[in-house]
Amino acid sequence: MEKSIYADRNGESMTLKYRVVLEPGEDGWIVATVPAVKGCVSQGKTREEALKNIREALEGILEVKKKYGDPIPEETEIEVNA
Repeated sequence: MEKSIYADRNGESMTLKYRVVLEPGEDGWIVATVPAVKGCVSQGKTREEALKNIREALEGILEVKKKYGDPIPEETEIEVNA
């Protein structure tokens, strides 16, 4: 699954796309991760909640990276699971 997020890189607004992986957790919740962004993990009771939560987590990580001048990760490879 691919989701878009707006980010500001070097003063220009742009849309970045990241692959979001959804997997069932052991506790029955859905675990969401963004492989391109180390440590970007969240979960939700439903698919929709997991996507909402991972988007918030990703936005928070990117905001902190921007604040401290850290590089914004780019998706380098998109895998398609059929």
